Amino acid sequence: MQRKVLQYTVECALPNGDTAFGVHDGTRYEFAGAIGIAPEWREGPLPKPKQLDLTACLLARTNAFGVSVAISLRSESGGLAALPMFAASQEEHEDFPLWEGAFFGNIFDPNPVAYACTGAGGKDAALRALKRICTLPTAQTTTDGAQVSACGFVVLGTCEDVATTPIGRVFADHMVHVYLPDRAVSP
Repeated sequence: MQRKVLQYTVECALPNGDTAFGVHDGTRYEFAGAIGIAPEWREGPLPKPKQLDLTACLLARTNAFGVSVAISLRSESGGLAALPMFAASQEEHEDFPLWEGAFFGNIFDPNPVAYACTGAGGKDAALRALKRICTLPTAQTTTDGAQVSACGFVVLGTCEDVATTPIGRVFADHMVHVYLPDRAVSP
């Protein structure tokens, strides 16, 4: 499981064509980059804005069922919006019209936080059919009463409501929005 987390981290951080490796118990493991959010990670610790961007990517790609699902990753502002991976073509907008929600936080902080907000109000059944439930609250709550998703993310309500909150303003330039097809498709 730890290798899988590292794989997703490297995929989000490094660009396509770059690799990172690690050695554990004498075995070398290689991890390929894909998205390129934080190539400077190779040189040293990530500055906070890159931590937020990398967190958003990792959370957006999380699936409670552990299965691959075709998703469209988008960002509307900040450094992520400048990356081609987060700019959807007209065809992608048409193929992935269902707004699951947005993901944000900082899992690299000494007090890590992982947030989600819902974008497809009233579409719970569609999200469940598509195996994407990380924006849906469960009966579980944090010690201060906030709702938690099956992925362990604090669900802050609808994305429209979150945008006007202090948390929404802090993370506004570091959110990844996920869009889904309006029907189940194979990745």
